[in-house]
Amino acid sequence: MEATSSFGQKEENSSSPADLRQDARFKVNNPGAYLVNVTMGHKTFEAICTDYSPFGLGLRIELAPDLPLFSIGESIDLQCNFSGSKFNARGAVANTRVERTETGDFVRLGIALSRSAEVVRPAHVKRRTARIQMNEGVSPLIIVSDELRFGETVFAKMTDISQGGMRLVIDRHPLPFLEKQRHWFEIILPIFGKCRAYCRIAYVRREEPTHRYIVGCEFIDGGEEQDLRALEDWLFFGNVWLTRSDIQAAGFSLLHIDHVDEKFRVLVSAADPAYPSAFQSNESDELAQHVSHAEAIEFSLSKDAQTHRLVASFVPEQQQLVLKSADIELESQELFQALWKSLLIFALHNRLRFLKFEISACDSVFVRSSLKIAAAKKETEFSVENILASDTLIFSYWKKIYGDLKKKKDLSLPAPTSFIRRLFQF
Repeated sequence: MEATSSFGQKEENSSSPADLRQDARFKVNNPGAYLVNVTMGHKTFEAICTDYSPFGLGLRIELAPDLPLFSIGESIDLQCNFSGSKFNARGAVANTRVERTETGDFVRLGIALSRSAEVVRPAHVKRRTARIQMNEGVSPLIIVSDELRFGETVFAKMTDISQGGMRLVIDRHPLPFLEKQRHWFEIILPIFGKCRAYCRIAYVRREEPTHRYIVGCEFIDGGEEQDLRALEDWLFFGNVWLTRSDIQAAGFSLLHIDHVDEKFRVLVSAADPAYPSAFQSNESDELAQHVSHAEAIEFSLSKDAQTHRLVASFVPEQQQLVLKSADIELESQELFQALWKSLLIFALHNRLRFLKFEISACDSVFVRSSLKIAAAKKETEFSVENILASDTLIFSYWKKIYGDLKKKKDLSLPAPTSFIRRLFQF
């Protein structure tokens, strides 16, 4: 016969080996910030969460005469408030025991969480939008900062995305995400900088045989409008294999870049494909050093079965973009306008102050035909403001580019210094 306490609670009641936890749990350092209301039948009790994973919780309830006997397999409802993140869950008692301390007697409960009904989509219910499958090697890095509530920073990689949400893969333990919990995610877009998204965790599951974890996230709020635009910019300008219709089929409107002719779409990518993996290091400082800049960036545009490339070095610490080479033989005003517009938008979005042109770039038809550079100079540096405000850029190119950039509400342009150019402000 099993021993019981004076209140009828079993001293030890462990689950079978088949019911053992699926993963190491995240231990709570500040239990007072992880509160749970446990409802069983018509009674509700206050509990403190001591550890948790996507598959279960460890709870601590003060032993009292009105506390019922918890039986293994019994269903309970949970109302969780984890550091201000509130959500409901349902689970079953996996094990119980009584714990006696100097401050009193407590019941420890192991709870196996049930999968949310929202996770299991009926076969006849289709997704509102298609998913865009990402290449994990070059997909955005996702960071959940320890400032939110975790003991350490969590890194993930995006494996697919749509207007409704994204799916992430995480490589390590612990995995402190619970279904229905809400988190801010910082998305590191290759070349295009950072944006933030507020998401609800839809599901967490283990990926076999890799033993990594798949996390489904539903966008609750895309953050600020500029964050959504940054994400759409990256999808459209950073992925050669995606067409406008592919991105729109995933639910993204692309309204702010609707004026871009797809045949003059300039693609921006890392010239060196060795973009850092989320799983190369768990040291956040080292990883931040990698993602803070790219050694080389390529701006490319395919026209008439020929690809035209600009290779540049992005140096954010010096607020500088250095154009190293311009592989362009065709002299086309539309082509040059598209490339210049892409260079300037990139510089403005990344708050760069200078565009620098090395010898090989200065001698190219692209630079000589569109910029006023003294013939004696073999290496030239211009401020971005001067290119937009003065007569540095040839007038025929400047007129079209300045007019298009003026339409972008998220860009602040300097006023032209030339009287003639001021007449052409849009």
